[in-house]
Formats: sequence, structure tokens, C-alpha cells
Amino acid sequence: MGRPSATNAAAGSRGPGRPRDRAIDNIILEEARREVAENGIARFSFHAVARRAGVARNTMYLRWAKREDLIKAALLAGHNPAAPKLTGTLPKDLATLADIFAASFAADGALSAYYQLSVTSLTDPEMWDWARQNIIEPAHAIPERVIREAQERGDARTGVDAGVVARMMVGGIFAEAILRVPHGHVSEEFRRMLVANVLALVEPEAS
Repeated sequence: MGRPSATNAAAGSRGPGRPRDRAIDNIILEEARREVAENGIARFSFHAVARRAGVARNTMYLRWAKREDLIKAALLAGHNPAAPKLTGTLPKDLATLADIFAASFAADGALSAYYQLSVTSLTDPEMWDWARQNIIEPAHAIPERVIREAQERGDARTGVDAGVVARMMVGGIFAEAILRVPHGHVSEEFRRMLVANVLALVEPEAS
């Protein structure tokens, strides 16, 4: 029998009964993300989320038995980058990815939540390992795949490490989102400059 997925594990198990109200789930998950963004993982309060969402604590416990389950479910349901439909043209695909990652950091509370996750590398190694495997690495894998496929087509140099370039691209957008005011805003100009520099690094030299 296969191992349960991270999403299913994070959602927790529940017994028989009435179907869950997805609208209530969404409200709770949104407020849980805000709690992470404002107070971090270590100070995350199950009861505070219940107050924020305007629900009884029993309603919460029926859905997520532990605070860690709620945190994981909330982060998985957040504004995480998803792989778009690709064109097979490296400049266009990288520009699309830059827009997607910038939008994910600009979403309400998202940048703070990502930052709070990074803090867990020191305070909660188990949570950090989960976040790295289920949020960070899948995000980096999206541009990495685009660059690898470009290498296979001959549109990118094979000597370039696609994984390193992918982390440079995502990290560059994340750093810009932190540095700029308002926080989370990554300008179109910066995104285009970043893509141009990535292309200068990976595209084959003209013969």
C-alpha cells in the first residue's frame, strides 16, 4: 500500500459524520495563514485561529487534531506557485514564471509566511524539513524543469546547473519582494531584468 500524500497527512483524519463545509475550511485556512504570517510557527495559536475565523474550537479539532496539521494544511492551501502551461520558448516561459512567483509573494500575508517558514530552520527542524520537501523544493522544481527542457532542446547550455539557476531566479524574486516597499511588490522592470540576466547565463553563445 502506498504512503499517504503530504496533503492528506496535513489535512488529518476525521470520523464519519456530516460532510465538511468547505467554506468554513477555507476561512479557517486563510486565518491560519495570517496567524503564521503575523506570529510565526513557534507562537502559532490554535485558539487564536478559532477566534479569527469565528468558529468553535471543536470545529477546528474535528478537522485538524494538532496545530502542526493545521499549519501544514494552511500552507499547502496558500498561494504557492503552480506550473503553468509552457510554450517551449525559454524567454517566454521564464517571463511567465517570474510573473507567477512575483504574484505568489504579493498575495496577502504570503511573503511574511514564507519568511516565518525560513525561521523554522533554527527553531523547528522537523517543520522546516516538511516545508522544504512540500513547498520550497516543488517551487524550485518548476523553473528547474523549464531550464532542463531547454537544455534538451538545445536552447540552453548543458554546462549550466539548472537547479542552481532555478534557485537564483526564485531567490532573486523573493529578495526583491522583501527589500521593496510595499513589501511583496516585485516590479515588472525587475522581473524583466532578472529574466534577461538568467537568459544571458543559460542561453548558448551565438556562433
